[in-house]
Amino acid sequence: MNILKFKFNLNYHSLLGIYLSLLLPFLLILSYGRLFMTNKFLKWEYNKSNFPKDIYGFTTKDRIKYSADFIKYLHSNNDISYLKNLTFSNGKKLLNDRELSHMEDVKKVIKIINIIRIIVLITFIITFSILFISNYKIAFKYTLYGSIFSIFLLISISILGLFSFNTLFNYFHHLMGFSKGTWVFYESDALIRLFPLKLWFDSFIILFGSVIITSIILGVISWFFCKIKVI
Repeated sequence: MNILKFKFNLNYHSLLGIYLSLLLPFLLILSYGRLFMTNKFLKWEYNKSNFPKDIYGFTTKDRIKYSADFIKYLHSNNDISYLKNLTFSNGKKLLNDRELSHMEDVKKVIKIINIIRIIVLITFIITFSILFISNYKIAFKYTLYGSIFSIFLLISISILGLFSFNTLFNYFHHLMGFSKGTWVFYESDALIRLFPLKLWFDSFIILFGSVIITSIILGVISWFFCKIKVI
């Protein structure tokens, strides 16, 4: 009976540990990803010296103003009419029907991502707590494994992005559930003028770099707690 109990406990801890390790990169990506959908980040991007100028006339001030409206729409209960009512200085509508439809899809996806982020966070805390109460070294061992997994996963994706960012960008939209081609617009469309590819490239670089650095820190901390005899 003791042998059977030991095997059950070992498998139980292993399964929870593997689950914890797999959760970690997604928890970090979802947590850091939220920071890029803020006015502060967009304002910082727009004011960078190497950020591409809008050949159709948007100034940095215009971009900051209009992007704030988009952020407000995405993080509020406003429906699409909020963006539909936005206009250029000459009174012409800022967004066309395809752009408005895309923004409706974006808002739906963000709502789902917010729910997933909360679920992943709660699940990670519960799983880590169960393992920690049982044996703190097991909890930190699998956190270490998760950190290593996160580093290799993000480096692999980064290599793909460096060789072909457009391919990575397309995969990202497929993964988020967007229908094929619904995120492709003309350079003269307001969405592209406000959120050019340079902004997304910078976002991915900072996101991946932040996750990798955090994973290294978590890995070092976890390794330390795995080595000490008393917590």
